[in-house]
Amino acid sequence: MARNLAEKAKTLANVLGAASKAETPADQKSADEVARIVKALDLKGATDRLAQLPSQIENRKLQEARAAAGDGAERMESAAEQLGVLHRTIVAPKVEELARLEQEAMQLNDRLDKLDTDARITTWHLAADALLAKLERLGVR
Repeated sequence: MARNLAEKAKTLANVLGAASKAETPADQKSADEVARIVKALDLKGATDRLAQLPSQIENRKLQEARAAAGDGAERMESAAEQLGVLHRTIVAPKVEELARLEQEAMQLNDRLDKLDTDARITTWHLAADALLAKLERLGVR
């Protein structure tokens, strides 16, 4: 179990490390927040301590192992809570905006069959161009 826990902590550290590096300018805010959480909770240190669990147990240093496991659990729980808040403040609004844009695209699609004058065609093209600009701004291809 100690080896399994140490491996899971290492995997989590790798995932959070990757998440703290923005691949696009739109990701910079969330990447900075992930990096802040990792640093504030010293998750690198906790991961290093959890990596020592198997040898601590093998060497019968059970009190040290218990302390490392307890500390790691507290830090991971705090990280989970903070990452949940980050998700609700950054990711959820993007999903809502994408849902609104999807609705707008569906409305444009519905209006497409009803274009019977040059004025309506021009208005439709302007709305479609505006929608494409919004999607591009969000990084949706």
